[in-house]
Amino acid sequence: MIAQALDTGGAASTDTVARALGVRVTMVEMPNSLWGLTSSTTDIWINRSLPAGGRRYAIAHELAHVLVLRNTVRWAADDEEWLADWFAREWLLPLQKLAQFVASRPQGGCDLSCLHSLEEASLHFRVPVTVCVLQGMRLGLLPSPWLQGDRLLCRWCGDRRRVSRCECQTYRPLTSHPADGRTKTHISSNCRTPDVSSTFVSRGPHDRHVASADI
Repeated sequence: MIAQALDTGGAASTDTVARALGVRVTMVEMPNSLWGLTSSTTDIWINRSLPAGGRRYAIAHELAHVLVLRNTVRWAADDEEWLADWFAREWLLPLQKLAQFVASRPQGGCDLSCLHSLEEASLHFRVPVTVCVLQGMRLGLLPSPWLQGDRLLCRWCGDRRRVSRCECQTYRPLTSHPADGRTKTHISSNCRTPDVSSTFVSRGPHDRHVASADI
């Protein structure tokens, strides 16, 4: 069922796939910084306040965690969140589908660096704008890394360094740890990438069963 969902380029409903896998999806109240939680191999919880695109992404992300817990998907690396993010993006917005969408736009295709085009793609595929940004990077339609406010997005790592020796490490924030224990970040002055003026949701705690805004 997962393979079929990936082949249909996101056309298969995330709810339908969850039911076929025997996974119950429960909508619950959560902090805005959290999108979802995998509680077991048969239960996932999703933030009820998410818009439709965010909800679809969160379900796809959590189903990846379920598949790892069931040993259906084997993941040797430590960062399971990277796998879950990749899985959700490839399911809901395959690169080929995005390329076809761009090519089919009037006037010889759309320019994803334009905020309007990003929002158009987001509405068309029913995914968060950040998914369009990250997939657009992988197609070479957008520069990588990409700076949005104080957040850096990379075509391979997402919003934090995850791939060893990735090109984005040159621009990653320098991190210090104040006395209160919270992490304070500073974007490197070397970064001169374009700025996306749309809204990106802040991350939640970095837990392997938690979906937040690394999309």
